[in-house]
Parts: sequence; C-alpha cells; structure tokens
Amino acid sequence: MRIGICEDIDEDRKALGLLIESIKDKLSFQADVVYYSQGSQLLEAVRRGEKFDLLLLDIYLEEVGGLEIARTARTSNPEVQVAFVTASEEYAVEAFELYALHYLVKPVTREGIETLFMRYFERCRLPAHSIEIRTERRSYRFPLHSIQKIQSSNKGVEVYLQGREKPQRIPTSFMNVEKQVDTAYFLKISRGLLVHMDFIDRMEQGCCHFRDGTSTLISRKERGEIRRKYNDYLFRNLEGGKGAC
Repeated sequence: MRIGICEDIDEDRKALGLLIESIKDKLSFQADVVYYSQGSQLLEAVRRGEKFDLLLLDIYLEEVGGLEIARTARTSNPEVQVAFVTASEEYAVEAFELYALHYLVKPVTREGIETLFMRYFERCRLPAHSIEIRTERRSYRFPLHSIQKIQSSNKGVEVYLQGREKPQRIPTSFMNVEKQVDTAYFLKISRGLLVHMDFIDRMEQGCCHFRDGTSTLISRKERGEIRRKYNDYLFRNLEGGKGAC
C-alpha cells in the first residue's frame, strides 16, 4: 500500500506518520509512506504518473491546496482514495463532494487514523488483516490467515495458500518479500523459506513439521533463535487468544 502525505507543518507531518505506524500491527497491513512538505511537490509527482493508493492532504497549503491536488490525482488515477487533514471544518462539504474517505480535524488522534484505514479497507473491499507484496509492476494482496508459506523459486517466489493446490507465483526476489512480511506472524525457517507460524505443527530434533504433513530442516546456525521466536508467538497467542488474523 502506497501512501502520500502532504502537510507543510513538520510536526504534524511526522505525527501522521507515527500514527499510521502505530496501527499497522493491529490492522496487519504494510505501507510505503512518502512525505511531501509542499503541495506543488506532490502535484508534480502525480502529473509524472506516480501512483498512490491513499493520499492524506492538508487543505491549507501554500501555492497548491489539498482540494486541487485531490482533483488532479483523481483525474489521473480514479481509484486513488483521499482523506483531508485540516484545522477547520470549513471545507468539509467540498471534501465529501470529492468522495473523501475522511475529514480529520487537527489534532488528529489514533482513533481517527484507525477509522480512516477501516473505511479504506471497506471501500476497497480489502481485508484489514491481509498481507501485501509489492513488485515493480503491481501489488499482490492475500488474507493473512490464508498464507501457509512463501518459498523462493527460480522465477521469483511462490506463495502457498490454504485451499489451493498450486502456489501463486510472484516475479520478485525473496529478499524483497522478506522485507515486506510482518515478522509477528512469519518466521524464516531456512534460506528462501518463510512460514506463517500458524502453519507450523511442531519443532523437534532440528526439523520443522507443518500441518500438511510436510517438514523441512531448520538452519543449524539459527535453530536457537528460530525456536525462541516460535515460542514467543505461541505465548502471545495463549495470552491474547488467536484472533489476531
């Protein structure tokens, strides 16, 4: 998910980024956030063809305001979602005429940002608890609970999903995927293999056994650390229940 934030007040711009970071684990999404301090910078990026899934725009910007940016962005990319951040409710009607997701009045709260993203997921019909894998050409999104493992292959990576005989092939490097997955749920068992920890049946004698009856050797060098991370995951689920995904 690619997000553009345009806010000319440094403190407010940083605060928005921190608020988004604070809800990513709860809603299980990944985000690439790009920051702009001037409306003209973002407008130029949009006109160059840069794509965003969501724009958070301050309405009161020097040179080019948030409403103008939203209109231009929607013209070039009708699917982009827009939310406005401002100190006044003065432009609320105009904002919702642009089919804005939300109109956040400063100071923006964590609850407000969470509501914004829930509206985004609902409007786009995307599950809140999902994983997104971004490549140079497109993004792939999967329900978090449906992924069993992600494995390196000759032509990229293969994503193994519950209920599907054949994996989803994605033309990207394993390293790229490894940077994007949530380590709260996925564990690197060996070189080129990431496993959702719910898919693990047990670990014993240097071997990891999966719920489909298959197994793989655990990297000898990393066995202790892998065991520790898996035990931590089990304890977290025991304490908080398994409703996370």
